[in-house]
Amino acid sequence: MNLPGQSTSKNPPIEVVHRSENEENDGLKKLEPEKHTISHDAITQNGVPSGSPEPITPPGSAVEVEHLFPPDWTPPFYARYRLLTGAAGFLTLIWLIFIGYNFFSGFLTSSISALLPHELGILLAGLLGPIVLMWIFVGYFERSKVFEKESAALRWHLKQLTFPTEAESARASKVTDALRNQAYDLTCASEEVSERAQAARNLIRTQTADLLTASRQVSLNADTASEKLRQQGEDLVGASDRAIARAREAGNVLHYQSQDLINVSQSAASRTEEITSTLQKSGEELVLVTEAASLKANETADLFSRRTEHLSEVSTDAGTTLDRLGDLLIERANFLSDNAEEAAKKVDASGERLREISVDMTERSDHVAKQTEVMGDMLTRQTEILGAAVSESSDATDDVVRRISNSSNELVDTSKSLQEMVKESSDEIFTRMQDLKEVGNSVTANLDSASEVFVQRAGQMEETAEKASLQTHDITGRIDAAAHEMEQASSRSLNRIEQVGDALKTRTEDLTTLSERATAEMSELGSVVQLRSDQLSKLSDLIMIKLENSSEGLKSKTEELADLSLESYGIIDGATERLHQAKVELKDTTDASVTQVDRMSGAVRRDVKELIQSSENIGKVNEEYSSRLKTLAKASDHSAENMVQLGELLEEQTRELNVSSQSASSGIDKVMDQLLNKGIQLKTIAAESADRMAEV
Repeated sequence: MNLPGQSTSKNPPIEVVHRSENEENDGLKKLEPEKHTISHDAITQNGVPSGSPEPITPPGSAVEVEHLFPPDWTPPFYARYRLLTGAAGFLTLIWLIFIGYNFFSGFLTSSISALLPHELGILLAGLLGPIVLMWIFVGYFERSKVFEKESAALRWHLKQLTFPTEAESARASKVTDALRNQAYDLTCASEEVSERAQAARNLIRTQTADLLTASRQVSLNADTASEKLRQQGEDLVGASDRAIARAREAGNVLHYQSQDLINVSQSAASRTEEITSTLQKSGEELVLVTEAASLKANETADLFSRRTEHLSEVSTDAGTTLDRLGDLLIERANFLSDNAEEAAKKVDASGERLREISVDMTERSDHVAKQTEVMGDMLTRQTEILGAAVSESSDATDDVVRRISNSSNELVDTSKSLQEMVKESSDEIFTRMQDLKEVGNSVTANLDSASEVFVQRAGQMEETAEKASLQTHDITGRIDAAAHEMEQASSRSLNRIEQVGDALKTRTEDLTTLSERATAEMSELGSVVQLRSDQLSKLSDLIMIKLENSSEGLKSKTEELADLSLESYGIIDGATERLHQAKVELKDTTDASVTQVDRMSGAVRRDVKELIQSSENIGKVNEEYSSRLKTLAKASDHSAENMVQLGELLEEQTRELNVSSQSASSGIDKVMDQLLNKGIQLKTIAAESADRMAEV
């Protein structure tokens, strides 16, 4: 049971609380300089310049605190010295002694144990009731005085807390107005930042869309150019294959014709042997006749000698003419071989012109095949004419002359048709060159326009990045000023605003780094696009140079073909004239050889030997032709390999263009994604900063 002066709670009384608060206030006043030093150290550690520290309150705005003196809270002396409790304790002790003495003297333990519970309770209540009533009265009276003083003190403190002074209320209103204005400025700044970020994002989105369209157009143009180049390469490969096939066919035809010439020469040799045998028989018969008519033979001997001399001269002239024809054929074959070697070298030098040169080669191979066929026919006809000149009359020679004239006319017609075809092919090649020039000019124009667009876009991106950096610097300046003003408000707002300022500084640094990265990436993209455009322009220049070289080579080849056709025409005319002269001379010899059979046999043998030599020379010429055709076939094979390599190079270049366009598009997509992500981060940061400032 607690005494009235004691308290069951461990809280000190109101006097002690008030005294402890006064002591704490005094201690805080003593410790205020240390707090300022700690905050100054914290500020210098957080990165703020460690110059002259700014005061928490600006000069001239200090509030004069009124010194309040509380009233006297001392309770009355009887409550302070516990007089009532002492008196009540003394009376209680006396009462207990009195009751004990009377109770234990009058009652025995047996009588107490015999009492019933309610009797015992009534007895105890009667004995202890006055003491309880006395202590209730003392406690109520004494504690009521103490509680009255404590409630008055609490009421006074609550009044001081709930009803401040006019200076404090004005200061609080100023602080709240300043905080409200700062919150409004921060919300406006965040809204402006969000609007500018939205505008920058829209601008970047439009620019990236334009870049995507430009890159797609460039990729489409590159694809079309690669397809055209691939088609041209396939056409060149097909033309080279056709030229190789035709050259092989011409070689086979020449081989077969050489075998036919060999067979004809062998048959001519067999015929000459038969003629010699028949002439020997007839000579024997004539010897018998001459023995019978020796006188007539002696008379005719002089005539035979003269005629034989004349025939020998004619045979020597025929041999010289045949030798000249062989020399001319060898010279022309060498000239054709030299031209073929030069053509092969030019084909090796200009690989991209193989399509036109292959067409020219096919035409030349056809022309050579036709010429070889005509020359083979002429040689066979010459052998037939020479065989018929020995055995037949002048009618056969006339037919041969007609055939030769017809063949010469046919050769003239074919040369004219070849010239017309060469002119048509040159016109077609010229038109194709013009088309290719126009395509190259259009490609270069497209690439120049694309490069200019990329440069403009890069400049615009750099300007937008600079504007964004300037705006971020302005915003950071405003936020720093707001942070300094919030530091002047209170210690709690100082800590929060420092955190917000640090966060905003980090975000602005992130924004500056991101803008620098974006500008660097855009500059890298611009340089890559510029390099690609330079490469494409170089490729177009190389294509134009190669096309011009091919056109010059084709013009020179057409001129050489025209010269060759004119020279072949002149050679054929000379050969026809010589054959006509030989026909006239053979006609004279046949008229004179009617009476001179004996000596004609020797001349015929010599002619047969010369024919064999001419056939051997023709075989050598055919072998040289076959070797030249083999070299031409090798050159065409080499040119075909060069064309295949060129096609592979073109495919690799088209692949590189596709890879570069894809890498450029992927880089642009990555930059777009990064810019969008950074815009979203800016928006979230602005929203968070607005929320924090609203909370502050």
